[in-house]
Amino acid sequence: MGDPEHSVALVAVETAVSTALITAIQATEFPSNEPLTERPSKRRRLSLSLSLLELDDISFTLIFGMRRVSFDWICTLVARHWMEIHHPIGANSRFQLQGRVAVTVYYLTHCSDLKHAAETFDMTLSAATRYVWQVVHVLLSDAVKAKYFNFPTSDEGWSKLSDEFEAICGYPNCCLAIGGMLVEIERPRQWEGWYCNKNFSAENVQLVVDAQFE
Repeated sequence: MGDPEHSVALVAVETAVSTALITAIQATEFPSNEPLTERPSKRRRLSLSLSLLELDDISFTLIFGMRRVSFDWICTLVARHWMEIHHPIGANSRFQLQGRVAVTVYYLTHCSDLKHAAETFDMTLSAATRYVWQVVHVLLSDAVKAKYFNFPTSDEGWSKLSDEFEAICGYPNCCLAIGGMLVEIERPRQWEGWYCNKNFSAENVQLVVDAQFE
């Protein structure tokens, strides 16, 4: 896949996407009256025309849960495959591709509902819902999956993976390796099942790689 950090960023977003599709609809149809999370919020209103460029790296990471270089890589990935799924974004549209990716990443990396993500970027709820789905459809498209999530289709392909691992560590019949990391998230309202052994709320992201970290 290339840069392992990009792999982590994409898998983190893919993982969040797979668990948030229904939530994205429910957030617009069933607003919650429960109090907001007690954890200090990173929420702030952003003017996309300037703020994304003006944010320092630490603030950017706190808001989006990833470094700027990873966010830019996701924007490039979405832009590359956008026309395979959607029509071009109008030149006069207030929110161009970067803004649509921004609200999507923010929503998927926070436990607040979609309304709060929309307010953060000064969007209407209907616009934010539409933008999130647009980006999600690109990330889950067959073209993206075929390029970044694929397995051998023949016995020879699996044997090649096994031989590469055996050449590294001498252990036979190992085709793929699984690694994981805990991604800290805002404390959910029903938080009991989200605490990790490091005493913060987290989502477990797992990567499956070959001997070349791809």
